[in-house]
Amino acid sequence: MLTHPRLLKLLSYSKRTGVFKWKVSPANQIPEGAKAGSTVGPYCYIKVGPKLYLAHRLAWFYVTKRWPASRLDHRNGDKRDNRWANLRLSDAARNGQNRTRPNKNSSSKLLGAHPHGDKFTSSIMTRGVVTYLGIFETAE
Repeated sequence: MLTHPRLLKLLSYSKRTGVFKWKVSPANQIPEGAKAGSTVGPYCYIKVGPKLYLAHRLAWFYVTKRWPASRLDHRNGDKRDNRWANLRLSDAARNGQNRTRPNKNSSSKLLGAHPHGDKFTSSIMTRGVVTYLGIFETAE
């Protein structure tokens, strides 16, 4: 497992920009000072030795000297924005509240709208409590 002293030796992290840069060239393949990491899907990953790390988890470790004990949430929902001010500890419920799209198998294709006969119902869940919003003529 990556230690904090080793991380500080290999990479620098800007809390203001959320960008990691190499202090030491990894395997002489990338120049010192180059931006570290690559984007795969919505997240940025950084390879340190044989292991890939999520950049936002590395940022947390870099600043706090501890691996996050739970999930991390990007406050603004942008999973590539690893600025320190944009990261917070979270749980599955809080992280799920950042959803911007419905499930792939959603029949209404809208977040929070569900068919109810020839109309649609809408509800939201916060901290395990469902709040019913009503019945509507259209899904929108």
